[in-house]
Amino acid sequence: NENTVIELAPGVNDIRFTGAGVTSTSNRAIPGEPFGVLFGTRWLRDAENNILVNDAGYPIFDPQQPGIIGDPNPDWTMGIRNSLTYKGLYLSALLDIREGGDIFNGTVGVMKNLGIHASTENREEEMVWAGVRESDGAVNTTPIKLDREFYSRYPFAGVSEANIEDGSWFRLREVTLSYRLPQTWFSGSPLGSLEIGFSGRNLILITDYSGVDPETNLAGASNSFGRDWFNSPGTRSYGVNVKAQF
Repeated sequence: NENTVIELAPGVNDIRFTGAGVTSTSNRAIPGEPFGVLFGTRWLRDAENNILVNDAGYPIFDPQQPGIIGDPNPDWTMGIRNSLTYKGLYLSALLDIREGGDIFNGTVGVMKNLGIHASTENREEEMVWAGVRESDGAVNTTPIKLDREFYSRYPFAGVSEANIEDGSWFRLREVTLSYRLPQTWFSGSPLGSLEIGFSGRNLILITDYSGVDPETNLAGASNSFGRDWFNSPGTRSYGVNVKAQF
């Protein structure tokens, strides 16, 4: 389902969707862009879109020019339901697939800032940030460490652009298993049939998203979507049902 915002009211450049949580990252309607693009803080860049770093090798945060950092709309979604019936046994499974769609993981940004995310365990390893020096335009070759000196330079949730992740998933959305007892068991009784069933939802999730679940929304059921800021995780549920016919 591809969509594009065609135009807004005269004099309106964009519409920011209201929603709870971090103010540095929001969803917006912008002419020429997909509906609800993620808009937030970014790295400072030159005219060739290279990230600019200072002479110490650290990427430069641009607090003055936020912009589009991602598209939360998936490329496509698919649901596949299979069912199998054998005598009195019934088995049904629903597979739920989502490909693409960006998510702002502000939770990870805060955890990195506090030094409690798994990726911050090794604070002595040096790396060279891909970019060019702001002072002379040369390719950056100065190594830095992703330690407190790095994360303390940026906002509490980090730079929004740095915390964009792919929200694709493959999940076993629902499974139902039931058994209808033989009718001969109830001959001569007022009970015509009896079926016992078990069901489960969200039993398996396969995703590269580092948060609890890419199926999350900070602002709840709204036009603001694709933002994770210490959101509550999804639930896994189980049920038992009995169907009796007289």
